[in-house]
Amino acid sequence: MGYKLLRFSVTPGENEQIEAILKVTRESRSAIHGLVLDEHNQPVKDAVVKLLKSKSLEEPHELEAISHTFT
Repeated sequence: MGYKLLRFSVTPGENEQIEAILKVTRESRSAIHGLVLDEHNQPVKDAVVKLLKSKSLEEPHELEAISHTFT
């Protein structure tokens, strides 16, 4: 992935200029992010999101659960 994902918010006042310097640390992990939407493009509350991996390259359809979370 490279670097850790940061999120911050700044709201300058009228005619105000803001200078920001961000220092981020190198991140060795990867991240998956996105939205879970229903058929009407609305966010799904309490959806289960599972991360799976193939057990082997020879049998890519055999999946093993790694982790899960909820929206």
